[in-house]
Amino acid sequence: MERIVPFLMLALLAGASCAWNPSQLPLPFKLVPDPSPWALASDQPAYFVVTEKTWQAHYPAPPAGADFQANFYVVASWGMQPNPGYMIYIREMDSVGRWVLVRLSLEEPPPFLVYPQVIVHPLAVAEVRKDALRQHGLLIFTFSDQEGKQLVELETDVS
Repeated sequence: MERIVPFLMLALLAGASCAWNPSQLPLPFKLVPDPSPWALASDQPAYFVVTEKTWQAHYPAPPAGADFQANFYVVASWGMQPNPGYMIYIREMDSVGRWVLVRLSLEEPPPFLVYPQVIVHPLAVAEVRKDALRQHGLLIFTFSDQEGKQLVELETDVS
């Protein structure tokens, strides 16, 4: 019993320092299984949100399968990379008031593996239902990598 008390005290202190923020809620999303219709002509990384009001800024026609009445789309492109070992993933999204936090994984190939030297454009697209948002209108989207480094912050009208 005497050994359990210090362990319980340590567990309670650790739990108090990692308190959950009740205003931060996970934002459910579904990854688009074939993101190729969302491919970009740019060789540079690009992170943006596509709505019925903004798709024309990025595409000559709405990407196949897009339903802008019910959804908006989060697009993350890592730009031009030298081989298929480079990958990008949308890991999670959280909603905090007017903020939407988008967490990505940018994965480089392990140095000991050999890949064909083929130019690729890693791309990930997430579909988010508008009704999943607690707040609509002008929202601030912050994209960050797996280490927490902010990649871009932008405002988008999601009505």
